[in-house]
Amino acid sequence: MQHIDSECNAMMDVAAALTAEQISVWPRVREAIMGRLQMLEAGVMQAPRWMQKRLEELDPLLNLRWDFWEGSWVVDRFTRVEGCWTPVCIWKDENGPKRLDLSLIETLQDGDMWRFANYKEYLAYKREKSRLIRERNRKAGEDKVLEAVGKLSRKDMAEFLEVGTALKTGETIECHGNDEHFFRHYNEGAKSAIAADYQNNRRI
Repeated sequence: MQHIDSECNAMMDVAAALTAEQISVWPRVREAIMGRLQMLEAGVMQAPRWMQKRLEELDPLLNLRWDFWEGSWVVDRFTRVEGCWTPVCIWKDENGPKRLDLSLIETLQDGDMWRFANYKEYLAYKREKSRLIRERNRKAGEDKVLEAVGKLSRKDMAEFLEVGTALKTGETIECHGNDEHFFRHYNEGAKSAIAADYQNNRRI
């Protein structure tokens, strides 16, 4: 199937609407269409077969190509109504093109509401996914703490327990040097994490 996308379709519509007085611009329009088609075909040839196969397993109407204008991978979907390919995912962020891996498939799945019977099922799926992410992050944080505690000397452990008990009982702790730097950034980080968690849960 020739890779005619929505932009080519738009140019063809323009060409079809040319009047007798405007027909002189047809060679330029034709050149633009042919150039676009060649670029699309070249981009399709760049796509790794293994990723194209995964996309077809997800939806046989999906196609991967490298977009030379965007400078990134683009996933198109063929729309039978329009009779052309339409971009559904431009695989890049503020840092440029993103690495081509299975996270692309996950992103497409997350945005595909058609696989759910209704919106409630979609919300339930998003909530459960968020819960699993929070649980994974919590466990990762606990593992880091346990790793750090495991490296403490007896003296450091005693001080750690003493400070922890004091914080729980509401005593005022006066820190200096590295300890002051640590606790200041710890409190700032904790507040940011709580605020972010609240915002994420509020949207779901």
